[in-house]
Amino acid sequence: MKILFLCGADHKYGTLKMAINIIEFMNKYNKFEFIVLTQKQGEINQFCNEKGVENYVVPYRYCVYAPHTKKLLNLLKKYLKVCIVSFYNKRALGKLKKLVNLDTVNIIHTNINRDLFGMMVSKKYKIPNITHLREYSKDHFQLEFLYPNQINFMNTYSEKFIAISKAVEKDWIQRGLDRKKIEMIYDGVDEQGITFQEKSLCDKVKIVMCGGIYEGKGQLQLVKALKLLKDRRILNIDVDIYGDNEGKVNYRAVVEEYIHDNNLHEIAHLRGYKADVSKILYQYDIGVVCSKSEGFGLVTVEYMLAGLCPVVSNTGANKELVINNHTGVLYKYGDIDSLADALENVIINKSFREECGKSALNRAGKEFTMARCAQEISNIYMEIAGEKNDCV
Repeated sequence: MKILFLCGADHKYGTLKMAINIIEFMNKYNKFEFIVLTQKQGEINQFCNEKGVENYVVPYRYCVYAPHTKKLLNLLKKYLKVCIVSFYNKRALGKLKKLVNLDTVNIIHTNINRDLFGMMVSKKYKIPNITHLREYSKDHFQLEFLYPNQINFMNTYSEKFIAISKAVEKDWIQRGLDRKKIEMIYDGVDEQGITFQEKSLCDKVKIVMCGGIYEGKGQLQLVKALKLLKDRRILNIDVDIYGDNEGKVNYRAVVEEYIHDNNLHEIAHLRGYKADVSKILYQYDIGVVCSKSEGFGLVTVEYMLAGLCPVVSNTGANKELVINNHTGVLYKYGDIDSLADALENVIINKSFREECGKSALNRAGKEFTMARCAQEISNIYMEIAGEKNDCV
């Protein structure tokens, strides 16, 4: 079975990881042959070349835009964006036809919901398309649909939608997506790539936070909570924040300034982006997620598989991954006192922290593995293709 796989953004974090995981796990079985499409040359293409996976660069464009606050300028911006996107996507359709024998493709798998190109290919060449719902329809990145009939287009030219959490599924149903076509499949993490070790004796409690540095991820919430902990004389902590600044606003500079102004540099450290950070998570005791609206939270699962105690905001899919006071601790998003209280509790109470870490490891090892995710995706492939799944 041939799958035309549209990878979405070639990015350092969740989307890139899941694209690689899906291709790698599914490619183990002779039943599936991937043809990978990217918008530009990047890490996905390098990975595919190393693994012998057919891949091409076709510079199509996403069908979303960041609205302007002023109505007239917003209309102009949207009009120009429509013209640009329509031009590039029409040209991309022609280029794709020259590169790939589409008569041999059984299924299109669009890996990110802001991407309509797979549905355009489906419309033109009558190939069934599956769309992965990896983001909320608007909330996380504050992006708007480019076309007024975008939801209808998605409903018409997607045979199936895969939502990565119940929270994401609910959001898209409210936006108008056909609930009968949506199947919820949690993302998975390859547990073999994460080291677990019993926590060593250390005077300091080690805390980690991973992810792109921008307002939606909430690094500033964490450092503000550290200020409260410092005021409470809880100083036996060491906090590492991994990730690069994303977007036009230099949010990292805001976080750095707060650390400097409040003399937190002895306990809080911005470490930059680290590609293999999952391999060192076992060195930490607590993993923090302060996201406004996490669609799934691969990093949360990585914390869990490394045996950390997750402390996460009570928004989005966080509430599905972390069972409060059992596999981690939930705090009230945006409430710095709530975050500081949650951190203080797990810092001071070592036995509680370690029990949460063990329970988190056990839950993640059963519920959120890549093997389970690949199995469920392969079931959808076989269902759409009308074949029996006996290969995974």
